[in-house]
Amino acid sequence: MNDIASRVLYFAREFSGIPNSPFLYGPVLTKIMALLDEWSIPEISRTSSRSHGVFWMDEFALYVHFRRGRACRPLLIDSHLDHPGFVFNSQGNGFGFGSLGFKRIAGLLKKHGHIDLRIYNPKGEFTGLAPLTGMNGFNARLEPERRIENNSHGMWNVPDFELQNDKLLMYSADNMIVTDVMLALIEQIALSPAQFPDLDVTFVFTFLEEVFEASAAGIAMRGRMPIGRLDSNWSVIVLESMEPVALTGKERKFDGSSLKGLRLEEDADAVDFRQPGGRVSSIYKTLDLPLPGPDLGVAIKVNDMDCVYGYQFPGQPNLSEELLLAAARRVSPVFQHTVFGGACNGTAFSLYGLTGNIATLSVPNPLKHNIGKNGEIVPEEVRLSDVAAAGNIMLDVLMRSGEPVSGGGAGLARRLKETDLTPDPKTARRLKAERSAIAWGARARLKGQRYFHDNFVEFVLDRSRAAFSRIREAVEARLG
Repeated sequence: MNDIASRVLYFAREFSGIPNSPFLYGPVLTKIMALLDEWSIPEISRTSSRSHGVFWMDEFALYVHFRRGRACRPLLIDSHLDHPGFVFNSQGNGFGFGSLGFKRIAGLLKKHGHIDLRIYNPKGEFTGLAPLTGMNGFNARLEPERRIENNSHGMWNVPDFELQNDKLLMYSADNMIVTDVMLALIEQIALSPAQFPDLDVTFVFTFLEEVFEASAAGIAMRGRMPIGRLDSNWSVIVLESMEPVALTGKERKFDGSSLKGLRLEEDADAVDFRQPGGRVSSIYKTLDLPLPGPDLGVAIKVNDMDCVYGYQFPGQPNLSEELLLAAARRVSPVFQHTVFGGACNGTAFSLYGLTGNIATLSVPNPLKHNIGKNGEIVPEEVRLSDVAAAGNIMLDVLMRSGEPVSGGGAGLARRLKETDLTPDPKTARRLKAERSAIAWGARARLKGQRYFHDNFVEFVLDRSRAAFSRIREAVEARLG
């Protein structure tokens, strides 16, 4: 195992057991901040030099930036810190966030009576097991007599880190395994600067992805950072650990329907879509593309289920796609490059039309969101060879930041822009409005690293912001 892969595994072990339910990113952030201090990376306000790295933070993300030499392009590399899970108030009532497969959870509860959850307080301290006894849609309930701290994490009681030959079993490979890739890259850049003479890179640790990519939407909606505006010169690479599923042939009706309701319906299919015989999109036949699979190597994605990345830049090459393809051909013996289902921060960055250079590099995760092949609760599973490939591809991209990219390739993204993966204007407005409203409405909760209010003032602010967000979404969906 090479050095980058061994460091990724080191960080994976270090972060195992740290809870990361949506909105409650504090424990993971604390650990990352300790590493930045260890690597002598200061806050941006404390230095005028960026060559050895600086960081800053807002309500949406932690950012780590390096600029040295003459890089050909500014690069944004994103990974999110949260994983689908539960957030409970002090009475044991809460919500499940992320695509947990709520229909299958209700079925498991009906069959077994309860499901044990690991409970962690907001500081990330384990407080014991508690039975989940009720699930109604997103609403979750612990046993009636259970009393816990407000804003406690609820996590499945599965192994956090376990090696089995070429496989790594984790509670949250999505998305901690590629967050660990980012940490390994930052460590090398900070401690071995001579290997990266030309660099202009911003690593973004987004706090909330499992709820409609809220953090990435907030960043794209704002369109600026202390180091400058995000524009068409930037290349965006989203690091993910997604299930390599095919885009389905199921028709998706947006007109007159709630997008949130549509997502809940899709979540109900979390087990069904894995069964053989399901319909896949005709796009594979039209473009003569292979189907994705869990054993076909690290995945280079230029689409999510809602859109092709960079669709607002028709006819233009996707330089992020070309960067990843060139690096993969140099360092990875096996990788896949086709059309995929699912959704990630790539969609959020695409909806705001800042840049057409967006791609996702994903470590295949066939048991994503802890959903077993028959709906059972299991640890997620990734191949060590894919983890190593992802690390080496990104290392190659960064070490060659001073080399130009031709932009002359046909590119899959360019071909997909001529298909119905480019959303019509009405659908695009609704997708953007949905994410803008959720990102805006989540700001106070993200800033406070909480979901449930702790006092009456927070209660009033949460309710008023939620109401305004719904109005904002309706107006933006109609007017754009």
